[in-house]
Amino acid sequence: MKNENNNNNIVTPEKIDLDKVQIDENDTMLNRERRNIVSATIQANDALDAKQARKVNDTIKLKKKNPIVNFLIIAFLLAVAALIAIGAYLLVNRIMNYDTPKEEENVTTPVTKNKVESYLASTDKVRKFQASGSFNIGGTIYTDIMLLLAPSGYDLNTNKDYYMIIYSNGDVLSAEYGEYNIVGDKIECVSDNGNNINFTISEEYLNADSITGDFLIKDTEMKYYYYKDDVNANILIVNGTLLGEYAMYISSNTNEKNIIIDRFSETQEAITMDNGTEFVKSGNDIVVNGITLHSAY
Repeated sequence: MKNENNNNNIVTPEKIDLDKVQIDENDTMLNRERRNIVSATIQANDALDAKQARKVNDTIKLKKKNPIVNFLIIAFLLAVAALIAIGAYLLVNRIMNYDTPKEEENVTTPVTKNKVESYLASTDKVRKFQASGSFNIGGTIYTDIMLLLAPSGYDLNTNKDYYMIIYSNGDVLSAEYGEYNIVGDKIECVSDNGNNINFTISEEYLNADSITGDFLIKDTEMKYYYYKDDVNANILIVNGTLLGEYAMYISSNTNEKNIIIDRFSETQEAITMDNGTEFVKSGNDIVVNGITLHSAY
């Protein structure tokens, strides 16, 4: 065998030229041995050629795969480099902004109202408070005092808000009304007869400056009927507390207002104030002077 492929280090086997082998036809055993050797050599050469062929093929395949492998390796390295660059940028940016104060945000903190403040804030409905105990008012002892605040917007003439306060001891019943304003934590009540009274708003009740006792929310035993448009406004407030039955009627237009407070009686047909003003029932509503007032309940 000879090596004629120095560059690839591949040995190309040379087959034996049988014509060069000296065979003595007379020596049968020797001829058989020679034939065996020749046959074995040929087989070895064939095997060697197949082995070398596989080696050469594997080498070619490896060379063909090299570009793909190289591409994948380069892509992987580029991805790793990109991730490292992004991480470095974020880290540097965080370090640079670590001590930078944030801009102040305009955050409006919600104002939390307590129970009484939330109740008073519903200015579109009647709100009622009641104190029970023993109260000396002008020399008379009362056991119950009720404060009712009318909804806003029923005085189209002077744009005032009105209240009614009722005093009761079971035998004596009296009431008065006036204008009220809520200023801070105070309800300032300016009475029509000069008996002004102020209430301090706390979390659970009202305290009067001239009456010792707690006025608690009493959103029961009263009802009201209303009508309002751009020209006329009417509201009847009826307090139905036993031995404390009193009513207040406010009617107004852009030119004038009229306020009546009085005791009342009620039947299935009508609500009648002691001064003679009658409110005829029509289903859940009432009618006065041709105007229908709608029930709030």
